[in-house]
Amino acid sequence: LVTHKKNNSAYMIYGRKNEKEIKEKFLVEMFGKSISNWLYNGSNSPNPDLGYFVGYSICKAYYNCHKDKRQSIKKIIELNYNHEDEITDFLKESGYYLEPFDKRALLKNLQSQKQ
Repeated sequence: LVTHKKNNSAYMIYGRKNEKEIKEKFLVEMFGKSISNWLYNGSNSPNPDLGYFVGYSICKAYYNCHKDKRQSIKKIIELNYNHEDEITDFLKESGYYLEPFDKRALLKNLQSQKQ
């Protein structure tokens, strides 16, 4: 919005081409404690830092689904990213995932995959 230019970073190009797959994988891992599949993984991933793409996509969805654009930008900037419930509410309000998700079930599934 600020630059009026399309972000053509490698993670954005890859993300736009593979959003469905990325979105599904993120849904499974989003409440986990490890960020190694999403950020700071340039040395061990052919497509590093896709967390930035997902964050961008969630914020874009939030912005697009709210009428008051100024208020939506304010919310994105002022969101308390240290407060898990606020982040979860923001994600739900964004409409990024059209189907409702159960945080507890996702965490349980993630834990069972690690065992």
